[in-house]
Amino acid sequence: MSALTKTDKALITILSLSTVAFIGLSIAVLTQNLFLITIDARVALFFQSFVTPGGVSFFSYLTYTTGYISITAVSFLIALYLWRNNKRQEALAGVLLALLTSLTVTALKNFFAIARPDTAILYQSTYSFPSGHATAALTLALLLSYVAHITTPGHKWYILALGTSILALLIGVSRLYLQVHRASEVMGGYLLALIMSSLTLFLLRRFKHL
Repeated sequence: MSALTKTDKALITILSLSTVAFIGLSIAVLTQNLFLITIDARVALFFQSFVTPGGVSFFSYLTYTTGYISITAVSFLIALYLWRNNKRQEALAGVLLALLTSLTVTALKNFFAIARPDTAILYQSTYSFPSGHATAALTLALLLSYVAHITTPGHKWYILALGTSILALLIGVSRLYLQVHRASEVMGGYLLALIMSSLTLFLLRRFKHL
């Protein structure tokens, strides 16, 4: 097996830091840490102060059209694109990432069994931690950025990476604005996306160098 490259080491660093942060956040959620509760409450009050009918309509549309099913479907389309362009290992990695992320989010939600905020504007039947929308959105953004990086010449892929990152951020904001998630739950979703994406990409790179 070849030696670790700078990219491999960077992925390991991201994976390690994200995992430690997620574990710490999870412990704080389970133990109902007072500091975390206070932060969540202040963020919730901040967004409540900006709630308007127009804002609810906009963010409701955003949250419904970028649900986990939609984002997973887009991930499979990306995988199909990679497969047709003879990047079959990357295509399989993309499918694996989408499936494992979906299963992991569902398992974690049921494990933590955190109820939705009482002030939620939209009805959501699932548990709250971590945010599935935030996880899926950032995972897709990272996947699209990687695909653009390996298929787009020069530095043009930065444009897509920036655009998808902004969309992922907006989706997280939509969950806070609609009060269907606490800030810690959205952050948990983003951390989980970093964990799953960095792990998948690291394993893909190591497999390609066998």
